[in-house]
Amino acid sequence: IILIIIPGTRKDISSFFIKLTMRKPSISENKPIASLSSQDYLLDLRDLNGQFVNFEQFKGEVILFNVWATWCPPCRAEMPSLQKLYNDYKDKMAIVLVTDEEISVVKNFLDEHNYVLPVYFQASAYPELLHPKAFPTTFLINQKGEILIRKTGAANWNSESFRTQIDRMLNL
Repeated sequence: IILIIIPGTRKDISSFFIKLTMRKPSISENKPIASLSSQDYLLDLRDLNGQFVNFEQFKGEVILFNVWATWCPPCRAEMPSLQKLYNDYKDKMAIVLVTDEEISVVKNFLDEHNYVLPVYFQASAYPELLHPKAFPTTFLINQKGEILIRKTGAANWNSESFRTQIDRMLNL
């Protein structure tokens, strides 16, 4: 009812409910979902300064690969957890956030929310294994190129349990 009476609350209320339903991602003890081939690393990206970057430069690292958009409420809801994770793990693993939006739109969004995140812009087609079916879609890839998590929808990437799993992967 509040959403109908006070339209300005729609954004805040929807973000609140999304955060309430966010789950803690976890790595299955089973086999990896899939393994990236050399071809799967041939994804061209551009950074916030417009410089070309190839996804292959992250090969051999633990990678959190997140496909998102500024207009996506679940994407926006998980951004604070991604920022906190990045603050503590930026020198230990690759956190790669990819969007296909205009650079100016993304820069304004990051500035507005005081986010300092490694955002890249899609410059070539996604490999089939990393193709998002919805926003956000996040992949956790280990040093061997094995996809351990493929998560669609918002998640708390800074949860204690997820950080423990990352620490194990990094031998910390």
